[in-house]
Amino acid sequence: MWVSGPCIIVALTGIWIGLTRLRMGKRRFGGGRMTPYRGWMKWHHVSGLLGSAFLIMWIFSGWLSVDPFRLFASDGVSDEAVHSYAGVDRLPDPDLGRLRFIAEGARRVIVTSAAGHALARVQQPDRQDLVVEASSLELLALSDRQIGEAAARLLPGTPIVGVDTLTEPDAYWYTIHGEVQLPVLRFRFDDPDETWIHIAPKTGELLSQADSRRRTYRWLFDLIHRWDLTLLLGNWPARELLIWLMSLAGLISSVTAVYIGWKRLKWPSAA
Repeated sequence: MWVSGPCIIVALTGIWIGLTRLRMGKRRFGGGRMTPYRGWMKWHHVSGLLGSAFLIMWIFSGWLSVDPFRLFASDGVSDEAVHSYAGVDRLPDPDLGRLRFIAEGARRVIVTSAAGHALARVQQPDRQDLVVEASSLELLALSDRQIGEAAARLLPGTPIVGVDTLTEPDAYWYTIHGEVQLPVLRFRFDDPDETWIHIAPKTGELLSQADSRRRTYRWLFDLIHRWDLTLLLGNWPARELLIWLMSLAGLISSVTAVYIGWKRLKWPSAA
């Protein structure tokens, strides 16, 4: 945390010096050049300016990753509320004989509860998970009304101001690699923290929660540290190319800086 501050100051100083030595108008240097430097200094000057914004945002977002001064910390939904949402005090023991039949070849069977129902998730290789009622082992079928009534218990006394059914990724529900789970229900609450809850409509499982602070953190850290803008994620390989280009500019700037510094230390009179 304390290292990031000096790094940002040093980077800003270098950027300011680089900008003062840049001529982009009619008063250019000889030969129409925008930079007065040649050789290694020219490469350092140009690459430093091209990668400067990327560098500053990278350092700044890295500093935010430690959540300085707990700016983005939040209590979220309490454990008691999550337990109330699950709604099952004791999980039933499934019929093992029948379970062997429907879970043949499964890697794992997870028995849990959500939205007031005990369920068993059968995880099979190369197939979509099978979710059944834990007691009857029948296919689980939850209505939106059942899920909505259970979701209201996550923030007791707080009205739900909206429910969105997400059928495609957006800026707050996405993944960088692989496929994000869809469809998903997003419940928006009218509490001071403007809490959002994401729930799987088929199983009622609680997937994630985020308040206004975490959504702000998504833009200040996730975006400028991982470059996970939905537009970039949906247009492969745009994100990868952007990261490679900015990283290449940073690499050139770093290598040239090391060489120039070493040269000045070895031959102080060198330009």
